[in-house]
Amino acid sequence: MARNVRWNKRLAFDWPGQQRALQNLGELGADLLDRRINHEGVDSDGRPLPHVQGGKRRKGWFYTARNDPRTVLREGGEPRNTPGSEGANDLVVNRGGYASVKARAGGKPWKGSSLTGAMWKSLTIRQTGRPGRLALKLYFAGSQRVGKTRFRNRDKARLLQYADRASGQGFEPSGQRQFVLMAFSAGELRQLAVFWVRQVRLFKPA
Repeated sequence: MARNVRWNKRLAFDWPGQQRALQNLGELGADLLDRRINHEGVDSDGRPLPHVQGGKRRKGWFYTARNDPRTVLREGGEPRNTPGSEGANDLVVNRGGYASVKARAGGKPWKGSSLTGAMWKSLTIRQTGRPGRLALKLYFAGSQRVGKTRFRNRDKARLLQYADRASGQGFEPSGQRQFVLMAFSAGELRQLAVFWVRQVRLFKPA
C-alpha cells in the first residue's frame, strides 16, 4: 500500500539517497504494523487483540447518524429518532451491536483491524529528529466525517486501545489500556534494523 510521506524541509538529508532509504524504512514499518494488526490480530507481545464489543451503545445496540458517509455502518440498520427528539429519523440502529455490523461487512472481530479502511489508509510517515540524527514517526493523519462532525483518525486510534470511552466524553478513553497499537515486536525491530543496514549500503556513498 502506498503511504503518505511528510518531509521536514528544515532538516536536510545527510547524504544522497537518505530520503529514499528513510522512506523505504518507514514503508516497511507501516506494512509490518498493518499486517500484524489487520491480518494476524496480535499485539507486539504476540497476544491476541481484544475483540470489539459495542461501539456507541443503547441497550447493547449499535447506532450511527443516518447521514453517516460510512455506508457499511448503515446497511441493514433500522431508522430511529434520537431519544426524546421529534421529526424525521436521524439515526440508524443495529440491534446486534457493533460486532455484528463489523462481521456483516467482512471485517475482523478484533480491535484495530479495518472496517472502512480509512484509518489505516491515513497512516503517515513523517521525518523528525535533528540535523545529523534524523528519525521517522508513524502516525494516523487526517479525519473522517461521522454524521455532522469530523473525527480525527489519531483520536480513533487512541480510543480503540481502551475498553471504552468516558461517559459524555467523545474523545476520552475509560478503563485500562488493553494493548498498544503503534508498538513493534522484538522480531519486527530486528527486521527493521537489518533492513536499514541494507538501505545504507545501497544508498550511501562509500
